Amino acid sequence: MTADAARPLNPIRFNSSAIPKHDQFDAWRTFVGGAADISLVSAPESGFAADLTIWDLQSMAFMRAELPGQGYLRRYQNRQKDPVDHWCLLLTGRSESTAGGAGSWTLRMRPLGLPFDHVSEDPEMLLLYVCRDLFPGLEQALDSLPADVPDSGLARIVADYMQILARNLPRVTAAERGAVTEATRVLLAALAASNPDALAEAERTIDMTLRARIRRYIRQNLGAPDLSPDGLCRAVGISRSRLYRLFEDLGGVAAYIQRQRLLAALAALSEPDPTRTVSSVAQALAFRDLSSFSRSFKNVFGFSPSDARQAGAAGRPLLPWTMGALEREPDDFDMLLRRLQV
Repeated sequence: MTADAARPLNPIRFNSSAIPKHDQFDAWRTFVGGAADISLVSAPESGFAADLTIWDLQSMAFMRAELPGQGYLRRYQNRQKDPVDHWCLLLTGRSESTAGGAGSWTLRMRPLGLPFDHVSEDPEMLLLYVCRDLFPGLEQALDSLPADVPDSGLARIVADYMQILARNLPRVTAAERGAVTEATRVLLAALAASNPDALAEAERTIDMTLRARIRRYIRQNLGAPDLSPDGLCRAVGISRSRLYRLFEDLGGVAAYIQRQRLLAALAALSEPDPTRTVSSVAQALAFRDLSSFSRSFKNVFGFSPSDARQAGAAGRPLLPWTMGALEREPDDFDMLLRRLQV
């Protein structure tokens, strides 16, 4: 480990105490203005004593803010110009109650790219700014969290965790930063999962994204002899049961691979290339047996590979619904739609 990696993170600091009182609020608002449009609704006296400490966690940023409390009413709204499309998780309140108890905190979620309008006079704030790219497929779930996160065991764990971060980030080293960020990401993903309706939508989004990724992989590897359900599971890193579920409405993953190979064969045979043979096309697309390839081709398209080759060489390529396919009228539209899934 290098000496730099072993050093504690060097935070960004802002303190308004050295600024003339009549300029303190504007200085603070300018400093934090990248996240929200802020206005001062009311203040009992001039001056705005603010102290901020911000740690860079690479794809996250954590801020501890001490601000004027009661009477200093501030309004936060999403930026109308050039908003930042991240999330901000806020823990607001005070660390100790006036009676010397454990304190009172409220956990809030604020998608900075969506409209929000919030008024606060909280004297202490812990803010976690999170890059949206950290949660592909979970955007809907996090966007759908209530602005005031409902009190629950998990919400309290998140609130406690943010306070632990505030106490311990001064000791976190550069070498430990990645682990802290990942631990925080996992906890936020669990918070998203606590919203059942949003999570269901997120899971559908994840499935569609994963299926699109697998489809791209299939199209890019049609000539690979080992392109199979087992090979896809290894390449993409998912279980066979999940793979089968993702392609169930497309007739199954093996049928999808076969269909894409046949569509690629039709495209290749339709090109006006006199040197291209049916055998070479079948071999290039990993069909192991020419007779079974020809039989499957004709069953799907209604004409033989040789018919497609001859028509392509003559500059009049055949479409799947132009010959024998017309004899199976109930399948015409379905065949056309499936051809669009290339």
